[in-house]
Parts: sequence; structure tokens; C-alpha cells
Amino acid sequence: EGEPEVAIKVIRCNETMYKAAQLEIDILQKLSGSDPENKRHCVKFIRHFEYREHVFMVFESLAMNLREVIKKFGRNVGINIKAVQAYATQLLIALRHLKNCGVVHADI
Repeated sequence: EGEPEVAIKVIRCNETMYKAAQLEIDILQKLSGSDPENKRHCVKFIRHFEYREHVFMVFESLAMNLREVIKKFGRNVGINIKAVQAYATQLLIALRHLKNCGVVHADI
């Protein structure tokens, strides 16, 4: 068992990407800090570090994304309406949290 599985995002070394990574880290820390109980359905940001001038962002590892769920459970028929409602509710809670923190998500 030992350490929990994590997901790591690597930002390669160059000035533009480094600045973007620092901004993203600031936003992630703000979102995490304003949701200490992790109830707003945003991926949990654990930490960041630098190695050989690259930036590494460490997140909780999630079991499946929505595309994988649809592929596994909704093959040729879609997913159950109750599941759609649950996902939509979680998405709206997350978007409200971002709005309350002054963040606009431009990649949904």
C-alpha cells in the first residue's frame, strides 16, 4: 500500500511556460485554500516542485474521467440520466467555486 497514487503534470523549461505554471500554481493554491474539506469537486492540488528547471504539479489521482466512464458504462446507449444529473451537479458546484474565487475556466 504505502504512498497514495498521484498524477503529475510536467511543465517543461522555458520562460513563457514557467510563468504560466506559476500563475496556475497560484490559482490552484487559492482554490484549494478556499475548499479545505475538498467538497467543491475540483481536483485536489497536493504540491509542486522544481527539478532540472522543470515545474512539476502533483494532484490526487482520479479513477476515471467522464470520457472513460461513458466508454465503459454507456457503450452505444449513453449513461443513466441519474448519472448525468450527478455529473452536471458536480460540474456546476465546481464552476460556482471557481467563480467565487474569481477564476474563469476557459478549457471546459
